[in-house]
Amino acid sequence: MAARVLASDLVPRLLLEHGGLTGSHLRLDGTAVLIDISGFTTLSEQLAATGREGTEQLIATLSRIFTVLLPATDDGGDILKFAGDALFVLFRGEEHAKHAVHAAWNMNRVLATVGDVHLPAARARLRMSVGVHTGTFDLILSGTDSISVVLAGAAVDRVLELQNAAPAGRILVSDETAAALPPKQTAPDDAVPGAHRLLRGGSVQAHALMALHSLAGTGGERFLPRAFRQRPDLLGADPDHRWAAIGFAQVSGLSPHPDASDLARIDALTAVVESALADTGATLLDVDPAPGGYRYFVTAGSPTATEDPEGRLLTALQRIVTSDTGLSVRAGATSGRVFSGFVGAIGRQTFTVMGDATNLAARLTARAEPGTVLVSRASLERSAVVFDAHDETEITVKGKTATIPVAVVTQPGRRADGSIGDIPLIGRDADLARVIRLTDAAATGFGGALTIVGGAGVGKSRLLSELAEASRLPVVRLAGDRFAGGAHRGSQTLLRPLLGIAADADAGRAGVELAAAVERLRPALSMWVPLLAPLVGADVPMTDAVDALDDAFRQERAHAVLGRLMEDLLPQPTTVIIDDAQWLDEASSATFAHVFSGDIPHAVVIARREAEGGLELRGQTLALAGLDEEHAADLIETVAGRVLLPADLDPLLRRADGNPLYLTELAAAFASGSEMLGIEQLVGERIDTLSEQERAVVRRSAVLGWGVPLGLFVRWVGPAELAETDGVSSFLELLEDSVRFRSPLYRDVAYEQLNFQTRRELHRAVAAALEADPELAAGPVEPMLAMHYEAAGDMDHAWRSARAAAIAAEEGFAVDDAVAAYRVAVSAATRARPIPVELGDLWRGLARAAVAGGRAVEGMEALDHARALTKDPLVRGGIDRERAYALNILGRPDDAAQAVRTARRAATAAGDDGRGLLASLSLIEAGVRLRQARWRDAQLLAREAIGLLDENATTDDEIRVLADALRYDDIASAELDGDEALRHVQRTLELYARIGDELSTSKVLNMLGARAYYRGDWSEAADLYGQARDAAERGGDVVGAAIEAANAAEILIDQGRLDEARTLLRAARRVFEASDNPYLVAFVTGFDGRAHLRAGDADAAATAFATAAERFDALGEADEARDARGRHALALLLAGRDGEARDRLAVADDSGTVLRARSLLALRDGDPASADRFALAAVDAAGTEPYERALGLVALAAAHVDDGAKPRAEARTILERLGIADADTLLARGSTPAPESETTP
Repeated sequence: MAARVLASDLVPRLLLEHGGLTGSHLRLDGTAVLIDISGFTTLSEQLAATGREGTEQLIATLSRIFTVLLPATDDGGDILKFAGDALFVLFRGEEHAKHAVHAAWNMNRVLATVGDVHLPAARARLRMSVGVHTGTFDLILSGTDSISVVLAGAAVDRVLELQNAAPAGRILVSDETAAALPPKQTAPDDAVPGAHRLLRGGSVQAHALMALHSLAGTGGERFLPRAFRQRPDLLGADPDHRWAAIGFAQVSGLSPHPDASDLARIDALTAVVESALADTGATLLDVDPAPGGYRYFVTAGSPTATEDPEGRLLTALQRIVTSDTGLSVRAGATSGRVFSGFVGAIGRQTFTVMGDATNLAARLTARAEPGTVLVSRASLERSAVVFDAHDETEITVKGKTATIPVAVVTQPGRRADGSIGDIPLIGRDADLARVIRLTDAAATGFGGALTIVGGAGVGKSRLLSELAEASRLPVVRLAGDRFAGGAHRGSQTLLRPLLGIAADADAGRAGVELAAAVERLRPALSMWVPLLAPLVGADVPMTDAVDALDDAFRQERAHAVLGRLMEDLLPQPTTVIIDDAQWLDEASSATFAHVFSGDIPHAVVIARREAEGGLELRGQTLALAGLDEEHAADLIETVAGRVLLPADLDPLLRRADGNPLYLTELAAAFASGSEMLGIEQLVGERIDTLSEQERAVVRRSAVLGWGVPLGLFVRWVGPAELAETDGVSSFLELLEDSVRFRSPLYRDVAYEQLNFQTRRELHRAVAAALEADPELAAGPVEPMLAMHYEAAGDMDHAWRSARAAAIAAEEGFAVDDAVAAYRVAVSAATRARPIPVELGDLWRGLARAAVAGGRAVEGMEALDHARALTKDPLVRGGIDRERAYALNILGRPDDAAQAVRTARRAATAAGDDGRGLLASLSLIEAGVRLRQARWRDAQLLAREAIGLLDENATTDDEIRVLADALRYDDIASAELDGDEALRHVQRTLELYARIGDELSTSKVLNMLGARAYYRGDWSEAADLYGQARDAAERGGDVVGAAIEAANAAEILIDQGRLDEARTLLRAARRVFEASDNPYLVAFVTGFDGRAHLRAGDADAAATAFATAAERFDALGEADEARDARGRHALALLLAGRDGEARDRLAVADDSGTVLRARSLLALRDGDPASADRFALAAVDAAGTEPYERALGLVALAAAHVDDGAKPRAEARTILERLGIADADTLLARGSTPAPESETTP
């Protein structure tokens, strides 16, 4: 934790010494020195490419420069203001002009010596431009929440003018200052009228700055920003990174010599500023001098995080610039990543936020017109409060090469409606139906109230938006406004539109229109109009009736009058929607609680968080929880725009815990790297409510990871009891042997707030502790070492630890862990200096793990990197073999074939050294032939590989290739000659066991399961598929496990167990699509068609089969496409689309499916002889496959109208033996297609 800053360190000395000065307007004689450090813009632009770390380096550089410069002010100077990289220093006392220029000269000389900045990503030469003026300076103390020092007036403007005119390295002094110096110390300068260039520093008796500060007393707290007065512990906060909204409100219109009227206007405006900031939760950090006036520096999101910082800041600024105080105010605002913390030197510091957002906000302020807020369009769009605004043309500003879209805020904001672009409402059908039932009941005369309760981001506003769209009744909608800052603001939002009063009408105009409306609607109530006036923000004359009413009864009578008036304002049943009811003001809540209670004709639906305050209604309650896992997954993939692998999807599901806001932001960040601002603000706001000591515990724990072994926590954070303290326990939970964050998101947000220097120091120390005592990891230490070394910037140790972790993960068949570890290894090795020679092997390792985990695209990219790093032809050949395998997965057979040819040339040229590579290339080609059902070619290629390696396989890779070749030979031989040709099963299993390859063992089980399926032993097939799936999952093969799930689904489809089958097919499809495997997507699409057809939905089946056929055609999979087209023809026929079916059948080959379809079509054409012939041919085509024979027999029975009992009986026997429960339905339907099992190559 950072050393605590004293309140007195943040306050000018003159406000503290001798108990502080008295009065609100101080006129001080002295000499002011304004120093602006040039070169920071250049440095900032260079560091912008490094993001947040660059901002941190910038502010560290500034602090270092200040630390060096400030001792040079040992001439009695008092720093009145820090303004970014500028200092405003006032010198008083005897010979203050001489002391001022002496200090300025020394600081300039020191900076010339130390101002050359060399950072890893930037270089710049820092110099200073200085203005010096002697005169009487006006200091105005303004504010009640905290006292702000306003520097304004002619003397301040003069020193600003001089500094602005001074080039880098030059000190310009005014006539008044020059007159107080020896003549030879200055020379005229034409940079600005009345300016003189300082030629030398002169000599003076030095003061002791630290001694002067020792005079500083207490009392500085009243000058602190409000946030620090409320939370003194923040004075000990570490500098951190945050998302914040930054704005400046610049004031002009003051006279050169401020008088009492100026002071009154300043105080009035400061009161508006304080009120607006108090209502919105924004913070006034400081008041900076500006030409002709001054400017308020305001933030939302720093020093503590807050929800919707953009909405808060813009609401406050809009109120400030439109205030009627007699001063002209304009504002600029934006938002972004900033680095916030204390800068300065021992004894004098300030809290500031720095970054691109701060610089841009200042420049937007300079461009704004009086009375307006100029805001970056991106920040306006991020605001949860919707403002009336008009777009300006894109502008360019200093320090930015790209143009910046901006807008001018013209009207106060209102709550957004909760819609989320084009994302459909997911998982809320039952909840939406419930609220719609309330509106339907109201339509029949039975109204009521319903309260939707749920946490932030759970989807309350979105549900209300859907209700507004779906309601058959007129809709009136409003929302609680946390920024409203006054009584009856909620009731004004409801009643003004109903009464025809404009939202921006002043109180007098609103009073006239209110009286007219009441007279028109209910003349008898006109005597009570003064009771209604506060509810609509109106001023009306008092009436005798109201004047005579006792104050104790006025609210009750006002509610009663309004209730009668509402009968006219809402004469028909209406859907009244109130969002964020917890933020309604107390007066409006009391009004609505009366108006919308009892027997009401309307459907009133309110949404609120589980918090105290605001509106609460009697009636129904709908507790809105997070989405279930299935709907959460659907939402993630909808936002991401693609299906995700389980390894990518599952962490997002765990982190979001069903919260739709979290799900949406996590998915968007995963897909495009966008900021997770909603999550950061909600969680960050909670973290910032902790004391600084508790926050340090949470952040320090975040360095260790989501879950921390208990021993490591105790060693590094402190006693285990720290996790159980009141504040910390809402973020951490103490388990038996570990401490864990209650949500990974808590850890993410806490960690991201840490500054980079602290992160690196902590990670480096943790790595050293783990190296010294590996048992602290309570498990494998390499993954933890890799993480900590990389975060510490020690890339050499990082890649070595990550490689060890990746190898261990591969050996343990933890494919996803291996992918993650190889990614770290590759990233670290790429950044290590010198780059290690092992980088190519790391890329190949990543490719191997990625392809095994269903990430063929990533695998291909890794192989391309590996190939570019080697010149060895044989090594390149091996890489090309791996590329061919990945290309086949990606559905690029031509590119795969080219890669195989290239690799074969390299292997052949290598002689005996290329034997293993040649065998593996033959194996790849054999796999392609198996998928194409070219059994003889596959058999020959497999045997070629066997011949190359049999008796010669020594390495694990060679043994695996040999075992695969034996398995491929068995698959092809069994297709050609039946199960009796399976000669290598036992040897194959032994070879896989020898190298511990459980993943490939699953493929043998798959092959045996397919053979069992075709011979009609479906129980054994299902058992073998289950074993294969288990083995694949243990081996980390998500794609292989999905194939086994799809194969199991085939059996379930055939047996009529469609619900079970579809569950498996959905899961399998998700994996196939996420892994970019077009063949398997086509494969599972065909299965979907079979499920539809089995369910009797022939049209849906026809669509699925047509899609599958198109996809197989695109891949050049002729046999698979031919089969899908045959099934498509049958589906068309069963859908009654005989003409389309006839066209398809005319060009189809004679498969069993096609023959059965032709038999059915012949029957419909009145040609039983042809039907019989086709059915008999279908029975013959089935061969030894029982299910195909049964379907052929069903077709034959249908063709034999008079004597079909015998084939029907045989078909029944077969179907019942296969476990088909609804055999009667299948027999009655006549014919359905038979699925084919997918064998894993």
